[in-house]
Parts: sequence; structure tokens; C-alpha cells
Amino acid sequence: MAVFHPRPVSSTPQSTKLIRSGIYLLLCGALIPLIAYVAVLFLPPEYTSEVTIEVKLQRIGILTQEDTDTLFLHDQIQIIQSKGILYPVIDELGLVDKWSAGLAAQIAREDAYQRLLKMINIKQPRNTDILVVEVTSTDRQEAADIANTIVSIYEKRRRDDQEQLITAGLSELTQEVEEQRHKVDLAKTAFERIRDRDHVIDPNPDNKSAPPVTRLNPEYEAAKRELIEAKELLDSAEQRSETLKRPNAVTIIPIEILERAVPAKAPNFQFIQKISIYLGILCAVSGVILLCMGLRLKCQEAGSAQD
Repeated sequence: MAVFHPRPVSSTPQSTKLIRSGIYLLLCGALIPLIAYVAVLFLPPEYTSEVTIEVKLQRIGILTQEDTDTLFLHDQIQIIQSKGILYPVIDELGLVDKWSAGLAAQIAREDAYQRLLKMINIKQPRNTDILVVEVTSTDRQEAADIANTIVSIYEKRRRDDQEQLITAGLSELTQEVEEQRHKVDLAKTAFERIRDRDHVIDPNPDNKSAPPVTRLNPEYEAAKRELIEAKELLDSAEQRSETLKRPNAVTIIPIEILERAVPAKAPNFQFIQKISIYLGILCAVSGVILLCMGLRLKCQEAGSAQD
């Protein structure tokens, strides 16, 4: 027959448990900042520099916007982090040679790219056209130089892309003018053929609403209307083409640099130290509360024992 053994009841008063917990939290509140401070001493200092830029969709002269995708800024972030931007940064700053110093062999360009990619963080404030390019390095000057160089090369890339867009747009307009001029020639030939064949007398051949002197001719009216509309389209295309060919007709603003990077004055460890202090304060406050609750409960227990 099984014998039931009751679980022993803890004889430690609740007040004592609260007091112990309070003391433990007070100790944690003192130790967390101390441990964080000691740990920081053994870590290499890192510095972060940032560049703030504004990247807008731009209407290139009289052409359609180059992109209307809602993910435009996301695409620009991918471009900034691409090899097309970062490889020139590596070359311009000589990062392969710099980062190979002291090594047995020179690092590959791809390895330098991967290392640089890990140093970069790009943020986009919500509902804005702003990008913040952050670069973190153990060398404060290097972080600032890389951030500024990234933006300079990206700005040149954007300018080149927009100039190519203008060139392509002008080429399309030129082709449109030639095609429309051919349509005008065909419409004019058909118009003159019908006019001469039917001996139509029309003192206002360029006015769609003005009827001819002779009796109404539906075929002639349709040819006349087609010719006038073709001429109007040709005039519009020629005007757009001439506008785009004018000097300074298009102002290219690839990006606007709101704030350039400068070497950071203090390492990033300040953030770690602040967090540890906040955690220490939280533990200390919680410990004081538990300690006060425990002492109050202990007084109540002592009063009950006397009764």
C-alpha cells in the first residue's frame, strides 16, 4: 500500500523572500553598469558617421518621370549597396591596400566589398524622400571618408543615368518627328488627290470648321480633317524637340545632400553604457520597492506574533 508523504512547507517567511529579492536586484543594479564598463575596455572602439541625402523622382524636362514605382527608394538603397557603387569607392579610397596592410597576402576586391558592405547601414525615415547612409569603422576618419565617397559616387551615377534618359528621350522625339512628318506627307497627298479629282474649291484648307465653296464632299472633309490633325501632332512634336535641345532646358538635380559626414567625436560604446545604466537603474528601483515591501511585511509579521 502506497504511503502519501506530504510536501514539506517552506518555513521561510514571505517578508524574507521579498527582502532577499530586493537585495539581489540592488546588486544587479550596481553590477550591470560595472560589467558593461569593464567589457567596453576590452572591445575595439567603433565610430559611426552618416550622410543625409534627399532622393526625389525628377521630371526630366518635358519627359515622363524616370520612375513612378512606389519602391523607388528601396531600389535606390539596393543601388547604393551594389558593386557598381561600392567598387569605385574601394578603388578611390584604396581600401584593398589599406586593409591588406600587415597581412601575408593582399585581400581580394570581392573580400573588400563584403567587408565594406557590413560597415554600411542605410535608413529611410518613414514618409520621406530622405536616406541616411551610416558607415561604422574603428577609424573615425575612415568612416566619414567612406560615407562621403559613397554619396559622391552615387550622385554621379544618378546624374549619368538622367543624362542618358535625356539623350534617349531626345532620340525618341526625333524619331517621332520623322514618323509624324511622313504621316503628314501621306495625308497631304491623299487630300490633294481628292481635291483635284473632285475639283473642290476651298479657300480655308487649314480650317477644319470652314466648309468649301463647292458642294459638301464627305471624303474631302475627312481627308482635310486628317491632314490638319497630322500637322497639329507634327507641330507639337517639333516644339517638344526644340525645347529639349535648348541650352539649360533641363536642370538635373540627382540628389540633394542635406548633411555631409564628419568624423565622430565619440565611439559607439556610449550607447552600450547608456543602456546598461538604464537597466541598472531599473533593477535598483525594483530592488528598493521589493525591499520596502519586505520590510513592511516583516513589521506586520512581528506585530502579529506579539498578539
